[in-house]
Amino acid sequence: MKKWTPYQRKFYMLIGGMLLMVLMAYQFSWSRTLSEISTYKEYKRKDRMIANLDRDLKKWGEMNRELDERLGGQNITQGFQEGLLNEVGFFCDRNRLKLSDFSEPFEGEDGGYKVETIILTIEGSYKPLLKLMYHLETNFKGGRVASAEFLKEKNFKTQRDELFLKMYVQKIKKKDDEDI
Repeated sequence: MKKWTPYQRKFYMLIGGMLLMVLMAYQFSWSRTLSEISTYKEYKRKDRMIANLDRDLKKWGEMNRELDERLGGQNITQGFQEGLLNEVGFFCDRNRLKLSDFSEPFEGEDGGYKVETIILTIEGSYKPLLKLMYHLETNFKGGRVASAEFLKEKNFKTQRDELFLKMYVQKIKKKDDEDI
């Protein structure tokens, strides 16, 4: 075995001491710091997920609404009458229209199909009434507008003319209750 010089011995002791110090520093502070860094990265990842959650919820809500429309209405369990009343009620509230008459649905049969019809009468000005009719024709998937008629009637109490929109909205079903 080779004998070390005093400088070599001091050098190797210094290297060993530094290695021991690095191990102790790692044990007491760096390991905690590294674990805190990994925790921080995990929280940042979760924060990004939460930030994207609003966008994802909107996307899933939109997809859900599209599927509901394809399946025939806003809510599968909601009936034709409730869906139509909901749609018309919200639209009337937003556009200062007055729902004057909402008939009970009546059914008729033709071949292998049942036709459910509701008659609506809405009072208001021409442009919002036209928008309502367009909205029901394009966005209401629970049924279809079969007929529409504008009526002008004189109100003898106020001596003014009033405009009404009378619409026939229908839903066609197979006799075994499959929606079309």
